[in-house]
Amino acid sequence: MSKFSYEQKLAAVRLYLAGQSSGSIIKEFQIAEYAELLFWVKQYQRHGPASLRPSKTKSQYSSEFKLNALDWKKRYHETFEATALTFQ
Repeated sequence: MSKFSYEQKLAAVRLYLAGQSSGSIIKEFQIAEYAELLFWVKQYQRHGPASLRPSKTKSQYSSEFKLNALDWKKRYHETFEATALTFQ
């Protein structure tokens, strides 16, 4: 997976939300997978445009936080993507 800038992600998401086909966006931005574009869209919709920015610091999570996230995933039979979106 290649790295995309904040501006590229934001542009792709805005095009998608404006109704442009996902196939044309994926081709234009050379996104490897449809799921990646959808993940950006979901991040944007749930947490706003700032969620598309790369993290400048390495996040450190407590063991309790990690166990809570995994417990939530198991309890609700959710995907890793849904869990990541929920727990940011």
